[in-house]
Amino acid sequence: MPNVPDDTAVPARLSRLRSLSPLWLVPAITLLVGLVMVYQNYIGQGPQVTIRFNTAAGLEAGRTLIKTLEVEVGRVEDITLAEDMNSVLVTARIHNEFRDLLTEDARFWVVQPTVSLAGISGLNTLITGQYIRFAPGTATRTSDRFTGLEQAPLTPPGSPGLHLTLVTDGDFSFGRGEQIHYQGLTVGKIEDVRYDLAGGRIYYDAFIEAPFHELITTETRFWKASGVQAELTSDGFRLESGSLDTLLVGGVSFTTPPGSLRDDAPSVQTEYYVFPNRNAIDAPQYQEALRYWVMVRDSVGGLGRDSRVVYRGVQVGRVLSTDYIPPGRNLLDRTLDLPVLIEINPGRLGLPDNTEGVERATQDIDTWIREGLVATIKAQNFLLGQQQVELEYHPGGQPVEVATFNELTVIPTDVDSIGRFTSSIEALLTKLNELPIEQTLDGVTQLSHDASATLTSMQALLESTQSLLSSDRNTALLQQLDATLASLQTLANSFSAESRTTQEAQRTLQAITDFMNEFRPLATELRNQPNSLIFPRNAPPELQPMRKQP
Repeated sequence: MPNVPDDTAVPARLSRLRSLSPLWLVPAITLLVGLVMVYQNYIGQGPQVTIRFNTAAGLEAGRTLIKTLEVEVGRVEDITLAEDMNSVLVTARIHNEFRDLLTEDARFWVVQPTVSLAGISGLNTLITGQYIRFAPGTATRTSDRFTGLEQAPLTPPGSPGLHLTLVTDGDFSFGRGEQIHYQGLTVGKIEDVRYDLAGGRIYYDAFIEAPFHELITTETRFWKASGVQAELTSDGFRLESGSLDTLLVGGVSFTTPPGSLRDDAPSVQTEYYVFPNRNAIDAPQYQEALRYWVMVRDSVGGLGRDSRVVYRGVQVGRVLSTDYIPPGRNLLDRTLDLPVLIEINPGRLGLPDNTEGVERATQDIDTWIREGLVATIKAQNFLLGQQQVELEYHPGGQPVEVATFNELTVIPTDVDSIGRFTSSIEALLTKLNELPIEQTLDGVTQLSHDASATLTSMQALLESTQSLLSSDRNTALLQQLDATLASLQTLANSFSAESRTTQEAQRTLQAITDFMNEFRPLATELRNQPNSLIFPRNAPPELQPMRKQP
């Protein structure tokens, strides 16, 4: 349509619009309040820390709490894998009021149910869930990165007492949480166990509670408390029993020798050697030792670790090993000499227990080996079958060159003296086996039969003699002789003393009387001792030539 002007139209009233409406004040104020709240929340939320654990078992982001003394001090926000993929990084937020407790030596660990020698702990986590325990440290500098502990420390941080290091050789004698005793009282614990691969020693981090830590001096001695200890020696049998705790779980005991200064307190982490038993603490300790090989052709039965090495009856060392077999050899090889490793302490020889004593002992022992020093295996206790290595010096022989084995000097072995007793017994048994024992026994048996027959004959002869003397015929004969003598005496009285008949009768009577006098002792002897005809009571003295008296 064409535009046609309209006279009735009213012109529009134009006005300028306002730049900002009051309605915008509400969202602006809201935004400002929100920013303030965000700022305040950012300022008051506390520091963020990162804790490294080996595993995230039992941890949940946004739910796992961080506590100290059962008071919440933070919460886990995030859990991620570490770059090495061998651990996890736990990001946690600590409340602002505990910011100053995040020192460099602060410790974190996961609390979970645990049953050990130290006791039962963490049972409440079965209901409330696992949480991270936070133990503040004592350092002055703060940190935001920490490494979590795998196990809860047995001693709370800041506990009064003394931290020590105990040392043993050979095997793991104690475990984490085992107790330390003093006169039957539990006064400490083993906190951690470490093994030294280079030195072959085991180190135990121990803690002695206050006030018993004041008993520890530089002269304190520790030993293994096994509960019951029995020992059979040449002095007799000895039996000792500890408390019920040591009987069940063992542990460590200690004592301070009388006369040691109480003011001589050790420093933190001072090392103490743990002796194998109570009696061993009185034995002197030596720092330096020389090692040697002893090649044994015969059996090493009865020798073991810590068997004695003696010289002239005095212990100068001990046996370290008896079961070493050289590479490439075996026990089926008849020519194999078993290497026995021993150590000799210069201090036991009367030399200084230092480097100077080691050098002096090395030179002297090498010289003695050249001049005739030998090692023999001898019995220490026949009842228990224990043996020992005895060093003997036999000078005057052929010079011997010093040999080595595995970079150690070899002490020659006196082959003739090793097993000398056994060899003598074997030789004696061999000779006894070669004797004609059966023929000898047959001869002895025949001789016994002959002797028995002879004794039987002698007994029969004695019985015959006894019956002869005790018969009525002999008694009558004696009575008849007496009567005859009486008749002759009467007849002689009837004759004249001067007649020839009387004189002859007197001579006859005198001869008969003499005969009867000689027969009466014989008859009496036979009556008293019937066997006197065979075995005379008193042999007549032998005539001895004598010099004619002037």
